[in-house]
Amino acid sequence: NQVRLTNVAVVRLTKGGKRFEVACYKNKIVDYRTGKEQNMDEVLQIDNVFTNVSKGILANKKDMKKIFGIDDETLIIQEILKSGQVQISEKERDAYYENVWREVANFVSEKCVNPSNNRRYTPDMIRQAMKMAEFSAHPTRSVKQQFLDCVKLLIAKDVLPIERAKMHLRIQVDASNDDIQLYNESIDYVKSIGAVVVKGEGAANEDNWRCIDLHLCPSHYRDVDQFCNKNDGKARLEVVQVCVIEEGDAGLEMDMSRRFVIAKQQSDTVSGADTGNEMGDVDDVTRRMKNELKVEGEEGSMYDDIPTSSRKNAKKDKKKSKKAKRREKEEEAERHERKQKELARQEERALRLISEKESIASPQSSIMQVEASNAGNDEKLSSCNTCGGSFTKIQYRAHFRSDWHRYNLKLKMAGAPAVSEEEFKLSDIDFF
Repeated sequence: NQVRLTNVAVVRLTKGGKRFEVACYKNKIVDYRTGKEQNMDEVLQIDNVFTNVSKGILANKKDMKKIFGIDDETLIIQEILKSGQVQISEKERDAYYENVWREVANFVSEKCVNPSNNRRYTPDMIRQAMKMAEFSAHPTRSVKQQFLDCVKLLIAKDVLPIERAKMHLRIQVDASNDDIQLYNESIDYVKSIGAVVVKGEGAANEDNWRCIDLHLCPSHYRDVDQFCNKNDGKARLEVVQVCVIEEGDAGLEMDMSRRFVIAKQQSDTVSGADTGNEMGDVDDVTRRMKNELKVEGEEGSMYDDIPTSSRKNAKKDKKKSKKAKRREKEEEAERHERKQKELARQEERALRLISEKESIASPQSSIMQVEASNAGNDEKLSSCNTCGGSFTKIQYRAHFRSDWHRYNLKLKMAGAPAVSEEEFKLSDIDFF
């Protein structure tokens, strides 16, 4: 009987000049190496060692004992799984790296912000910035590790302004002994590591704890946790919000208030108690923020430096070019039509001037007029709506077969005025 293997991933190990392979499931080999999957039956498609899985050639047991030094085939398979190389196709490798790229970009978009407005970037902006910074995905490292490397690379290359979103933490200090020394030490410590104290209550609450709310970079979370743990339960740490990010539409008042708070906090860290003298009153700071925003609006938006998706821009430019071409064709057709009408009007005017100056009478037309006047008393006359004039019944039929009438019909279809019989005979028919 022939056993067909589907959804197979080959793990290959070359040792002692021999090649050994095992057949595994694609979605289980990574879990086994990271420790998520311990059951070998869930990882292996068949519990045999091959020299060539695709051809179904089994490995020689004497060679395995000579090279690995053991008889147990299960232990040999475990060594191949841990030390072997996974054989995947080029399309699978590209799909894997694309998936890692997407996960890292989404992670950066969720955990990082623009420091100027404390708002997230879209995943497309992050992906474009990663390309500009030449970020390369690693096949074995976790997404979180690659996320940290990506943030460091973006900051080092200065592709776009970015930083990790602050955490909102709350330190609760025991106030049962009315001792504020630990409370003051906690505030001094968090300020020394760059934290921003949002709210500090010197007085104890109902549970007899003093609370300190602060915004802190996630990289210093363990330091604060260790500081609280070493105080024998007199201080405890609570995570209020994992990522402090501005949500909703950005407004002028919101931006001004946020900048005012940042400027005040920076001045507090630099000058301490002399903050009021250096910053001035609130009106002065607000006026300065308005001027700063006005200058930014004149020079350009803060998002001008942010790269956008080149694929979307190319599609947009392609659509614009099609619309422009169609518009140019329509305008060209309108110009050509106006030019033809102008030429027709000029020709009509020239013919009328010639007829008025020379006033050459046509014998046929005079005969037709005389006959029409003689027959007017006996027979009813008919007129042509295209050429004009009055004709008897016989002349009316002959007129519709004449070149003059046919020419006026062509002029009427082209939108030009009809010509008289004198103008028709004086004009050069080939010219028209």
